[in-house]
Amino acid sequence: MIVIKSRQEEQASRKTYSSRTTLYNEEDRDRLVRIMPGVFVEADASMSDINVMQWLTLRQPHSIMNLISALSFHQATTQIPQYLSVALPRGVRLPKVLVMPVKAWFVTPSLLLDGYEAHQGDYGAFNVTTLERTLVDCFKYRNKIGLDIFIEALELTRGKWNAWKLQKEADRLRVLSAITPYLKMAQ
Repeated sequence: MIVIKSRQEEQASRKTYSSRTTLYNEEDRDRLVRIMPGVFVEADASMSDINVMQWLTLRQPHSIMNLISALSFHQATTQIPQYLSVALPRGVRLPKVLVMPVKAWFVTPSLLLDGYEAHQGDYGAFNVTTLERTLVDCFKYRNKIGLDIFIEALELTRGKWNAWKLQKEADRLRVLSAITPYLKMAQ
């Protein structure tokens, strides 16, 4: 069982929970919230998608925030994510998250080697796809999430993305010829 605390909370209090029943009793008293089986946080912790991503990374270190969640992280959309979108290598199991819906996108492990950046948050490190990779992913999954999300993100981030990196990612994900007209329109 793990109780996760932010760095400030960790320094302020050294309260530890010795047994499983103590944790469940604290949960019943609304002092702790169960994030996923075996993982608890203080009840006053923020349940944002970034914090949930950090907690998910503890159980699944290969997870990478992508698509609409990554667009929201990069402030490249007006959409509010209805779920945490996560890329995982094929064959890996997604831990059950109890506080927020999580949608897993299973991809070839070789596609997860590049195109993401590590960030540090209050509860630990987590990975997010780069802006260029996020735009290409949104185009690749345009039939599942909607082409309008990709076009809106392209317009909102005009001047923020590197065209060479975007074309390199599009080529790696095999959508370069299909995405080129949209890139010409955006420039």
